[in-house]
Amino acid sequence: MRKILYKTGLGAAMLGMLAMLGPAAAQQTYPQRSIRLIVPYAAGGAGDTLARVLAMRLSEQLRQQVVVDNKAGASQMIGAETAAQAAPDGYTLFLGSSTSMVLNVGTQKSLRYKPLEDFSAISMVTNNPLYLAVNRNVPAHNVKELVALAKTSPGKLRYGSIGTGSSYHLAGELFNSLAGVDTQHIPYKGEAPASTDLAAGRIDMIFGGYPGLIPHIKAGAIRVLAVSSKERLPFMQDIPTLAEAGVPGYEAMFWFGVFAPKGVPKNILDQLATQIREVTESQSYRDYCKSVGLIPTSDTPEEFTHVLRDDLNKWVKVMKDAGVSLQ
Repeated sequence: MRKILYKTGLGAAMLGMLAMLGPAAAQQTYPQRSIRLIVPYAAGGAGDTLARVLAMRLSEQLRQQVVVDNKAGASQMIGAETAAQAAPDGYTLFLGSSTSMVLNVGTQKSLRYKPLEDFSAISMVTNNPLYLAVNRNVPAHNVKELVALAKTSPGKLRYGSIGTGSSYHLAGELFNSLAGVDTQHIPYKGEAPASTDLAAGRIDMIFGGYPGLIPHIKAGAIRVLAVSSKERLPFMQDIPTLAEAGVPGYEAMFWFGVFAPKGVPKNILDQLATQIREVTESQSYRDYCKSVGLIPTSDTPEEFTHVLRDDLNKWVKVMKDAGVSLQ
């Protein structure tokens, strides 16, 4: 009887240990099936293209298919809300951006998610500088001349953006604040009409993305004066930063990054961050980023969380100081 009881007790203990090890064992073999990457953009745009490049490379790293799921609309809020409500099992990821995870906090009344509370940051995948460009008729060939021109004619220079509260808009407001100038914001419904009007001389300047400016740069219709990054870009060493060109302390970097619903186990987050780093350090990914003027990057979940928190503090303050109201 004692022998039977001993075996029964040992069996129960072993079953208990296996039960406890079950979830851990499952996490160690992650991923065991395909992963959904929610993308808050329509198919075919710049954000969607980046997502598909990332998904293809990440599928190779994880040896499981990463499927892009486009959930466009409502200033990226539909995609973010869908991701926030997903099961925290590592099989739903979200391609977030400075817009969905930072700027929306200061501009959207109907926001139904909290970036720091509803998501776990995994890794940044690109840093996105903006380029300060002027049309060819503006009598300023560098940033110091542009600042001087703006100071002699307060409110006269007009800068375009892709909408109120957008990264392009806030980069301009930060410029106004740090340079001590007053330039007029002109919002557009997209990058194409804004850059077209810049080239045509209907607005004077813009903080824009490189792909949208390329055709007008090549045509000689606009001039790039500076880049918004902290340091000169490795693939555009001839373009100075705004900070070194005449606006000390200026830095306006926006990003894309991968998030998961809050609650995904840390070992899965760390594994994904490691695999994403392998992708962003690959030559093919770096070549793609260079072609569209982005900076490939990666970090740990802890580092990315720190960036997110700092950006929320910085840009929400810029919005408040500029009087950007909730929509």
